[in-house]
Amino acid sequence: MQPLSNLIAEGERLMVICNACRYCEGYCAVFPAMERRLNFSETDVNYLANLCHNCAECYPKSERDRIKTMPGRDSCVWAHGWL
Repeated sequence: MQPLSNLIAEGERLMVICNACRYCEGYCAVFPAMERRLNFSETDVNYLANLCHNCAECYPKSERDRIKTMPGRDSCVWAHGWL
């Protein structure tokens, strides 16, 4: 398992990419909260991870199907490994 600091750094990187793309905007509460930020601190990443209810709708269909069948999927993907 990766150290928490690596996961937070990866989360920050992904949030910057997601915020720039916005292809999935409107799927859930994460996107309105995310678009209000330009930088993402550890607190921001934790807050956004808690807004995510792990529906996987922000992933392409092939990836979404894989994620939905994974064991332990009940915990948020952002908080536990950024699949």
